[in-house]
Formats: sequence, C-alpha cells, structure tokens
Amino acid sequence: MTKIFIYISLPLFLISCSTNDKKLEKGWWKYGEGYYIGDVLDFKRHKLSNDTIFINDKPIALLTKYENFISKRIVIKSLESDETGTYHNK
Repeated sequence: MTKIFIYISLPLFLISCSTNDKKLEKGWWKYGEGYYIGDVLDFKRHKLSNDTIFINDKPIALLTKYENFISKRIVIKSLESDETGTYHNK
C-alpha cells in the first residue's frame, strides 16, 4: 500500500515543483525580505535566462527556489554577495 502511495504521489510532487518562464511571468513579484533588487520584479520587463535574472542586460541574481504549493514565492541569490532574498507573487 505504501509503494502505491509513493508511486502516485511522486509524479504529482515533481509536476507541482517544476517551473518555467511562463509561470513566473504571470503577475508580478513583490519584495519580501533579504537581498533587494527592487520593490517589484516583473519578468515581462526583467529578463530571466535559465536561472539568472538580468536587469538592463546585466546579470544580477540567481533564481534558487520557486515555491508554488500554498503561496507562490521565489528565492533569489545575489551574484556578488551570496545574500538571499524573497519575493512573493501578487
């Protein structure tokens, strides 16, 4: 019974944790805490290539985590200082 649960829940978990640029472009991202690159991140205006965030064609931060379970939030990490920051989807 446990194996059946694992086989069913694992693909659902992997699907819910995946991300792509289209999901990040829905809405905008408001600053929460930590590393700050602006009050709002809007991936329609800011460029995201793989996991790197570019502002004015300059790499600024890495997208290290995307949570989409209960509340949508992203965690970014500075390329210069390794400081992390959180932004929440609105």
